[in-house]
Amino acid sequence: MAIEIDVKNLSMAYGQQSVFQNISASFEKNTINAIIGPSGCGKSSFVSCLNLLSRSFPDARVSGDIFWNQKNLNQDDVELKQVRRKIGMLFQQATPFPNSIRKNLLIPLQEHFKLSKEEQNQALESALSQVGLWDEVKDRLNRSALDLSGGQKQRLCLARALILEPEVILMDEPCSALDPLATQTIEALIKKIKSRVTVIMVTHNMAQARRIADHVTLFWHKEQIGGYIDATGPAHQMFEDPPTETAQKYVQGLMG
Repeated sequence: MAIEIDVKNLSMAYGQQSVFQNISASFEKNTINAIIGPSGCGKSSFVSCLNLLSRSFPDARVSGDIFWNQKNLNQDDVELKQVRRKIGMLFQQATPFPNSIRKNLLIPLQEHFKLSKEEQNQALESALSQVGLWDEVKDRLNRSALDLSGGQKQRLCLARALILEPEVILMDEPCSALDPLATQTIEALIKKIKSRVTVIMVTHNMAQARRIADHVTLFWHKEQIGGYIDATGPAHQMFEDPPTETAQKYVQGLMG
């Protein structure tokens, strides 16, 4: 299977404090990739590097290579706007703009594309339909997105990413603030969209990783070097026959 993102010897630090060191990992196209591990081992920071969000962090230093679309993203001449259109992100807390539901989708759409009003409306309906929101909000598109429920807000944020036709969507614990029913809905959507995008998702929920991931990577932490990859492999292997002692204990809930 083709590789979507290929990371080589990636390291991140704040001043003299290492976040993670010499991470190498490959993520295949149209797969769901779960990144697991205890708090403080650099999972979220690693994911933030993949669409260069880390460049907005004060004092952060990132070295190494991030290959996507035959380009090394960790170069000064990379066009951030294009990268962040094609590599979208969903955060732990839903982050709708304090605007109407309609504007939440039209703001990024108009920023990146020149479309007629009819084309914009078609794109808006398509994006909301993809996440199962169209029927729920089609009669109140001009109302504030902040009035939506937690699960609806997260689905709106996913629609906002999908409307830009990304190739990758990064997710940082996208269900941790949601109730079980909303979580089930988001998980079903993640499985649905992998036919069109590659998903790289940080999660602390082992059951969730087991339910939906194709591939699992376990981050761990050492005092001197920060985060590193302890084990990686197909999800069934990581849960049924973990390749390291640490992975075995972690997925069984005996460590972390």
